[in-house]
Amino acid sequence: MTRFIIVRHGKTEAFKNGVLQKEEEPLNATGINQAKKLGHRLKEEKFDVILCSDALRAKQTCEQIHEHHRCTSIEYLSCLRERSWGIFKGTHFSESQKEVEKSRKNREDYRPEGGENFEDVAKRAKQAWSKITKLCPPNSNVLIVSHGTFISFLISAAQKIENKEHTLKIREKQIVPTTLNIIEVENDTAHLVCIGDTCHLKEREKNSGILEK
Repeated sequence: MTRFIIVRHGKTEAFKNGVLQKEEEPLNATGINQAKKLGHRLKEEKFDVILCSDALRAKQTCEQIHEHHRCTSIEYLSCLRERSWGIFKGTHFSESQKEVEKSRKNREDYRPEGGENFEDVAKRAKQAWSKITKLCPPNSNVLIVSHGTFISFLISAAQKIENKEHTLKIREKQIVPTTLNIIEVENDTAHLVCIGDTCHLKEREKNSGILEK
């Protein structure tokens, strides 16, 4: 059985202020603290493979986890990036919404110039999952650091479910930064055993060691 621990990056100022993020957007102080808590929670895990989006906020989150796993190298993959908003990167949500409304489409179906819609992200996630499963040896423990919307599509791709409503329900569980999800794959079948877990962010949480399977 191969086990995938899939986590979202920590909080950024852009996210806090409703700005569509560029790849260069760093974590803010809250995001760094969230990432440290996630790293502490995962410190007893033994990762065979660590894969991370090449966006700065994901890298900085992964670095806090990697502090406890120096023996495992990190591979940065552009295919794990968040949905691209193209020409609207770095602008407030409201700017893109004006164009969405003009197009008479919803935000999921709207494809901005130089960017992606949900159909594009779903295709990329499917390709990414295929690449990831080939990169990871059988029976390995894998960490993936990525982004909220993309993680939702990656989980759907792993489950071989091509249903937007299913993906949107998963996406609702990824809203909080450093959300944690676990997929176990055996005989080419993916089982979602944990979704939307943020217990490491709760001050009273005492169990910060190995995650229960």
